[in-house]
Amino acid sequence: MASAQNPESLRAYLRAGTRADHDNTEAVLAPFDVTTANGLAGFLTAHLLAIEAVEAALGGMDWPKGLPSLPPASEMILADLAALGHARPAIRLDPVAASDPVGPVYVLAGSRMGNRVIRKHVARNGTPETNESLTYIKAQSLDLHGQKVLNALDQLRVADRPACLAGARATFVTFAAAAQAAAHIV
Repeated sequence: MASAQNPESLRAYLRAGTRADHDNTEAVLAPFDVTTANGLAGFLTAHLLAIEAVEAALGGMDWPKGLPSLPPASEMILADLAALGHARPAIRLDPVAASDPVGPVYVLAGSRMGNRVIRKHVARNGTPETNESLTYIKAQSLDLHGQKVLNALDQLRVADRPACLAGARATFVTFAAAAQAAAHIV
């Protein structure tokens, strides 16, 4: 990994600057037992709420050359929720407070890489129902996108690193808020 070799890469900068935010978000998502139908539905609902808030924020932003565009993920999550007997949540979160797309895209890429861990855990410990409701979590296209984004961040040069970091931190806050909201919905 270039970021491990180059501590000055944007990826390394964002990772170091969001370590506590990442840990907090993982702690808020941890109570969702993804090996059960309701736990997986809660986890997926949290992701849906957060992804929609990111997508709403990114809609009108200028996209840096070299940063891969976002593939659609919401429809996959909605299909998984339907398979689990859950509908789209009625609530929406406010768009992520970001002025630059790099930070939010970094967080989404990282969350998609984290899906690999979830996928293995559910495969070992889940039920047939949960194992059949993993379109989003099993999506290799999202895994590949996540890796492409992380690789791009090893090379990408931006004028305003603090804005990228602020956007990443705001995205982690949105994921934590989404997890809290999902806990009350599911």
